[in-house]
Amino acid sequence: MTGIPTFETPKSIFLVDDDEDDRMLIKEALEQVMQDVTIIEVNDGVELLELMNRPASLHEPALIVMDMNMPRMSGLEALSVIRSSSKLRHVPIVMLSTSSNQDLIFKAYRQGINAYITKPVSYNAYSKLAKSISVSFLNSYPVQEEVALPENLEGKNILIVEDSDDHWELMNISLRKILPHVHITRFSDDSTAREYLRDNIDVSPFPIDMIILDLYLPTKQQGLDLLSTMKSSVKELPFVPVVVFSFSDNPVDIRESYSHQANAFVMKGKNLRESMQLFRQLCDFWWNTISSPARV
Repeated sequence: MTGIPTFETPKSIFLVDDDEDDRMLIKEALEQVMQDVTIIEVNDGVELLELMNRPASLHEPALIVMDMNMPRMSGLEALSVIRSSSKLRHVPIVMLSTSSNQDLIFKAYRQGINAYITKPVSYNAYSKLAKSISVSFLNSYPVQEEVALPENLEGKNILIVEDSDDHWELMNISLRKILPHVHITRFSDDSTAREYLRDNIDVSPFPIDMIILDLYLPTKQQGLDLLSTMKSSVKELPFVPVVVFSFSDNPVDIRESYSHQANAFVMKGKNLRESMQLFRQLCDFWWNTISSPARV
């Protein structure tokens, strides 16, 4: 990285990896999927922190994609600094690594990453990774072929908190069409969701595999408070992905959701077809691509 980069578009990705070949593969895949994003290449954690702490008037990154094993400062060390900074902690971070070691995965999530992904080994896998990132973190929805979901989804469980009956109806139809064997539980307000998390989660026959949370319940603060409870106060949930779902594209809403430890912020689909494609992509990403700590 040389000089201070300029940002020509509203969104930017900091791509942090000491391996030039890996950076090239990821960058090319991202650029083929998203034309409205600036990708800034960074060599290691030290350069990343220097860039993010510069006083220059720069757009902060919409996302950091960071390798775990780097010289001078590892990805975990850089992550720890970022999450301890009130100025930076809201920036979502996807950690990439060649390792599938459960202890490392657990440590990375415990320190606050949004997603842990084992590095791809093929061009198609890089392309799939780029498409998943565009949907889950940048609200950019490329037209793409239908993704394949795992064959055996019986026992999978999605918890949805959505206060609008109309929006829930669209979500329910979409999910039933693409995930007929998945158990889906819906709560219409934050109080019933809290009651379930307090009294029933430890006796449910279906461990939660994903949470979809409307941000406005009907106020934003109610959604943020429930998000904090899910991530900090319910011992069974720290590593369950919580996807904030909203019609809002307000940067403040996105920032506050990530500050309260949302794994992803995704804008709701506007119609049945868009909703079906979106849910299929989300489930593919969080169930096929992401590495999560093993259940104990």
